[in-house]
Amino acid sequence: MGIPKEMIPDNCVLTVDKSPEGFAEGICFLLNNRELALEMGKRARELAEQSYDWNMLVLQYEQAFKEVVKAK
Repeated sequence: MGIPKEMIPDNCVLTVDKSPEGFAEGICFLLNNRELALEMGKRARELAEQSYDWNMLVLQYEQAFKEVVKAK
């Protein structure tokens, strides 16, 4: 269960070519742009905290269980 792409805010994910070279270029870019790397990390953490908050997960599981029981 990953985070849907449409939920990822701008500047939260660095898009690189899907190759070892592309990955290396992305890492080098972030190492040379510390401010951007910190901002991306901050936004990514906020998104993870919102998406995977225990209270939110409990509500989602509770709703799923109710739907299963209701269907029987």
